[in-house]
Amino acid sequence: MDMVLAGRTAFQFHRIPPQVAMLVNEELDVTSALGPRMLARRQSYFHYLTTPLEILVFERRARHASKGIHRTLWTGELPVGSVWDIDAYLKVASPAFTLFLLAQRVSIIQLVMAMYELTGRFTVFAADPKHMEYLEHAGALSDASWRLAPGLSGQSTLWMRPPLVTIEELWDMCEKTRGRRGHKTFERALKEVKGVVASPLEARAVIRLCGSRLLGGEGFGPVELNSKVRFSRAARAVTGQDHGIVDILFPADDRHKDFAYEC
Repeated sequence: MDMVLAGRTAFQFHRIPPQVAMLVNEELDVTSALGPRMLARRQSYFHYLTTPLEILVFERRARHASKGIHRTLWTGELPVGSVWDIDAYLKVASPAFTLFLLAQRVSIIQLVMAMYELTGRFTVFAADPKHMEYLEHAGALSDASWRLAPGLSGQSTLWMRPPLVTIEELWDMCEKTRGRRGHKTFERALKEVKGVVASPLEARAVIRLCGSRLLGGEGFGPVELNSKVRFSRAARAVTGQDHGIVDILFPADDRHKDFAYEC
């Protein structure tokens, strides 16, 4: 039977840049009879997925204990589009489904951060130095849709990329999983997501400034994230540009002017 990566393992998989994934040569077939037994002796699978792997099973009898694999039971139909093919025998939970499955395993703040990452324009990933060296020589660190952000002494683990899922798609997943275990946590976390961010620092700042006071935030809002702001004539003269992108913008109201917060 095909194996479906889920939860923490699926989240790790979605963090792997495509150009890095292409360099991984994984020979272990975990769908074979010996696969799980051999996996228990290893610290990782596909080079970057730590063990025990988290996978989905669809029958109670398949939910047996194993050192190398943690099995999560899912009964009934899967949400449409919730599983993606990796190869002929291996599948992975989609980004939206991955976040829903995480709602059963992590704190609400961790889930909000995970939502900001997968809906955002960044990911945090530490590549193997050998893979990094190869990609650097091949010029594949800056010319692809996934780009390594500048860091100190080349040690950056921040990658910039297009969002993997939209906030609207998360709300769709929320509707499809109504009544399932973890749904209330998922919905509560999703209400905390204010928009699309471009770095972990931005995500933490928004949680701190605009998050619910019940979760330790200040509750400020309404807010716009990564909003385009047109420059005045004086600003255009200084910058040579007609607009800028503001990390966090609190729009003007009857009592206050626009207020911009740059991370």
